[in-house]
Amino acid sequence: MSTGEDTYQNDAVGKGLAEHRIRTPEKRFKSILEVFSQLKRDGIISSFNVLPCADSRYEIIRDGLACWSFQEKTDVMSKYRPRRGWRLVKYDRNSRQGCIYRCALVVRLILDQRALFWIEIECRETGEGGFRSPVLADVMQPTASTISSALEIIAECKGINMEPPLNSAFAPDGVQANCYKHVYEKDSNAKFDANSIRRFLKQI
Repeated sequence: MSTGEDTYQNDAVGKGLAEHRIRTPEKRFKSILEVFSQLKRDGIISSFNVLPCADSRYEIIRDGLACWSFQEKTDVMSKYRPRRGWRLVKYDRNSRQGCIYRCALVVRLILDQRALFWIEIECRETGEGGFRSPVLADVMQPTASTISSALEIIAECKGINMEPPLNSAFAPDGVQANCYKHVYEKDSNAKFDANSIRRFLKQI
């Protein structure tokens, strides 16, 4: 799929300890990018691009897209199996390598010359119906620091009722946080409703 000058993925993908695993493609990520492509064609947004994680140690590749890991931030990467919990989409009691961290796709949108940062949270393959998508507006530099802090707040909330703590943390810096509840196209189990997202973005 071509989006003109916009790209889903930057050319440079961080190496480090980036996680490349073969698993069921994260359909939500591709679906939201398809909606952004449509909104760009319709003139609602002027551009969009996937924002890779600034720290390659916490970058995860999902279906060819550079995503941000919800792994706990530490100075030294742990050699031990991570604890079971929300931060993981898959837990393997017998293997550290079998444990897979949850991630988020971060997309930078330009709407009326204003930058918005859409955070799409990965879901487990079973047992999770989906999360609301936090959208940050008026983010000051350094952007990566704000996104990283937002992901920590999301993890602490376990993806639930995120808007109040996000605004509490970032409002002093002028950052506005809104959370979008996904609506699906009629008679479709997979495609997001572009009109619903269009209305949401115009209200920010």
